[in-house]
Amino acid sequence: MKKEEAVLDTILTISYDMLRAGLEIGTVERAIERMCIAYQMEEVHVLTITSSILVSARAQDGAIYTQTRRIRDYHTDFTYLKELDGLVRRMIDERMDYKIAAAELKKLREQFVRQVTVRTALREYFVYCFISFTFSLFFGGSIWDGISSCICAVLICSILYLLKPAVKNKFLVNMAASVAGGAAAVILFRCGLSDSVDKVIIGNIMLLIPGLATVNAFRDLIGGDTISGLLRLAEALVAAAAIAIGFSMAFII
Repeated sequence: MKKEEAVLDTILTISYDMLRAGLEIGTVERAIERMCIAYQMEEVHVLTITSSILVSARAQDGAIYTQTRRIRDYHTDFTYLKELDGLVRRMIDERMDYKIAAAELKKLREQFVRQVTVRTALREYFVYCFISFTFSLFFGGSIWDGISSCICAVLICSILYLLKPAVKNKFLVNMAASVAGGAAAVILFRCGLSDSVDKVIIGNIMLLIPGLATVNAFRDLIGGDTISGLLRLAEALVAAAAIAIGFSMAFII
């Protein structure tokens, strides 16, 4: 692999991880342009949407290099994003050797994978329970409603962990989690473990509502990235429809 190809590969891998970790599209495009210019590339053209990144740049010898990355899923992690941002700044300001930058990126990616598979599981279960418990009480539920919401939250989180790696269709994953959460809420109410089934379900719905995706959609639209904003908004609406269908099916059954 030529030096220019290796540099562009490292830049695209960094931008790919930054976009998946939650950085806005406009900032990702500007970061790519600045990194390419720092490594003496000219005429940098970047096209980034929610599902792919395409970069074309001209090297000093006149050769044009083009690479792309396909984005299939997102995992918001601002800690990892902060580390990547520090690496990008050092690449731009210090113009570190591309081999050192690639080694630093590899180290960060290995650390990120370990955090996702080992450290995040228990933390996510705790956050899911805390959110469902808090919203159940906020909307007028009792302590027993909050406890029942926590039980449903554990079930929903487990289903998401089991289905996300195997099922790539987010609509089906959200609907399955909604059906399970709604059914569990009804069963707990029928068993007398909660006082109000709707308060339990409200706490569970808050776990699945695509709030961040909706905010990112409007942020992209306001920032001028119309295509990406519309794609994010469509994805959020589809996720909301899956949640509504899932909980409705639980009631119907």
